[in-house]
Amino acid sequence: MANHQHKFELVLFDVDETLLDSAMLKSYRETGDREGLNHALDGGGGTPYPGVKDTLIELQEMGIQLGYVTASPRWYASILLKKYLPEIKWITSVTYEDVERQKPYPDGIKKALESLRSPILPTRTLYIGDTPEDVEAGLHHGVATGLALWKHDMSDDSWPRLSYKSPSDSQKDIVEGFAKGPDYVLEAPEIILDIIRKPLDGLPFLESVAAMNGEAQLTKVPEKKNVLRFAKPNNEVVGIALSRYFAQESVSHIHDRHNFSKLMLSAKDNGFQKSWIEAIAIYISRLIDFYKIDVVTVIPAKQGGLSRMERLADSVSQLLRSTSQTTFDPQQFTWVHGAQSNKVLTAQDRLLNVREHMQHHHKAIDVRGKRVLVIDDIVTTGATFLRAKEILKSYGAKEVLPLALATTCGYRFVPIEIKECPWCGGEMIIRTRKKDGKRFWGCKNWRKNGCTYTEDCHD
Repeated sequence: MANHQHKFELVLFDVDETLLDSAMLKSYRETGDREGLNHALDGGGGTPYPGVKDTLIELQEMGIQLGYVTASPRWYASILLKKYLPEIKWITSVTYEDVERQKPYPDGIKKALESLRSPILPTRTLYIGDTPEDVEAGLHHGVATGLALWKHDMSDDSWPRLSYKSPSDSQKDIVEGFAKGPDYVLEAPEIILDIIRKPLDGLPFLESVAAMNGEAQLTKVPEKKNVLRFAKPNNEVVGIALSRYFAQESVSHIHDRHNFSKLMLSAKDNGFQKSWIEAIAIYISRLIDFYKIDVVTVIPAKQGGLSRMERLADSVSQLLRSTSQTTFDPQQFTWVHGAQSNKVLTAQDRLLNVREHMQHHHKAIDVRGKRVLVIDDIVTTGATFLRAKEILKSYGAKEVLPLALATTCGYRFVPIEIKECPWCGGEMIIRTRKKDGKRFWGCKNWRKNGCTYTEDCHD
């Protein structure tokens, strides 16, 4: 019987590299070598990661249902789980043979939920895996997602300072997982228990604040589990994002389910809520202390745009005036005439646009030898942050730390429904009319070749 005291009733897991340290067993799995697999297991291969077994047992004792969804064959998964986790009762299991499309398609998760004797909603399901494909599959189907990082060495002191140097290969793999937009970042299996007990606490920072109506605990130092790292473009700019934004144009089905994405759209037009500003101020104060920030600045509005980031900087400065010696200077950058909106540009054109039109402000304070925190509302390709870094470095800044209120997720997700434009053969995407907010199918090539073909979208 499901335990309705908790938001989540069911937790689904990936198997390889999530539950079990099984990388060394890949050849046996792929060749179907059962004898070789059993011999490797007798030698201690493929054991559960530290904390996994105890966490699963405690979840069962809490009344949480458990299942797994894996791209491995059933014979293989069964042998490993019976050997290492015999105490666990799996109420649903989906393996390679059970679905035609593997992750990042959501078919496996969908089948796992459909196989339950007593239905459990996607919104009451948590899916945990170690790869970007796991996160994407879960988001597509509307379940909460957890990115498991415990196979990585998270003890490296350089990890909190990822923003100050080029990330290692391991860190790049982590950042790719972040880019998908998981609900939760899990450095250890035990964190799952915290999420079950207090699901809002583990969300990305601003989303947690919004979900709790500004009552989130804001006194903690910056925690890795409550932010998403981003590395764009080509890992030239590495920074921190406080929330996720799922774009209507690319993943409208996820955008529609993600309330915070709608709140961010509203904030772009109407400004930030007071509770957000207070939370952002406290988070920035922690970053100032942690990274020894000397100067805080923002990406300004283009000519004729709303000065929301400048107003945010002024509000944060006022809130921190009595506790921080850091200088707030919203005039490090300026836009010259002719700058286009990046929203309508490709990644390459965005970089050209900002390099041509974003310049150093003649009234900017001296940043030579200083650490500078640069804040923007939403980061997509990272072009604006890269240009800001180039400008600040050219004027002698020692370090540049980008901070985005949200990072855009979903642009490279696999399409669940594919439609072809009958006019030019391009891919059709769901777009939204500004005049009435209604959605429609439009040709993705409208920016490239001007194709104007559209179809009604029946939700």
